[in-house]
Amino acid sequence: MYTALHTGASGMIAQQHGMNVVANNLANVNTAGYKRNDVSFADLVYRGLPDGDGNTVEVGQGSRIAGTDKNFGQGSLESTARPFDIAIEGEGFYTVQLPDGRFAYSRESTFNKDANGTIATSQGAILFPQVTVPPNAADINVSADGSITYQLPDGTVVDGGDIELVMFPNAKGLESTGNNLFLETNSSGRPTIGTPGTGDRGLLRQGFVERSNVSIVEEMVQMILTQRSFEMNSRVVKTADEMLKTANSIRN
Repeated sequence: MYTALHTGASGMIAQQHGMNVVANNLANVNTAGYKRNDVSFADLVYRGLPDGDGNTVEVGQGSRIAGTDKNFGQGSLESTARPFDIAIEGEGFYTVQLPDGRFAYSRESTFNKDANGTIATSQGAILFPQVTVPPNAADINVSADGSITYQLPDGTVVDGGDIELVMFPNAKGLESTGNNLFLETNSSGRPTIGTPGTGDRGLLRQGFVERSNVSIVEEMVQMILTQRSFEMNSRVVKTADEMLKTANSIRN
């Protein structure tokens, strides 16, 4: 009965964490570029218990959260017609430089120009390699392969540089830091940089924003399943408690 109490409690704790993941996904359903988290569970260690006939029965000790993985599936593309909304259609990440000098990686698709004309994310992280567009530039064009051109007031067409994408051997190993930013880890492997459209890298779509890849229907279904599992584990705890009360009353 004590085993049942601990098993049911571990199930409730695991499902509570699962509900937290679902809640976070739903909270970010309208966050551009957000990638949903998928939670996985694992059973705890088994131990042998006597069955009364001289045999040993293996009994599990409950469940736990095995981990949460980022699902980097493609989000839908929404047209905005803004020149610095640049979505990635396919795989790959932008490289951005944080204010502290570190490099991070992002699926950010809503860029802006800072006071110096440098393209940066909405949080101020500078796109790397750095691209600068003068304030008087017109007809800014970002092609699918990342090349940038713009026109000066005198009609001169200028090559503004190239946007590149990076790939990782194991993107799910990246460390999330918030603001749609990820950091390299030993699990992710080293990034390889290249031109969009090459080496399995996606293409760039100017004037589009990548929406989150969260499906409200799927998350609601997962929420119901998680809630039901939590309720069943709480009933296990309640039933084990009632059995203990019965056993105590018999002994007394």
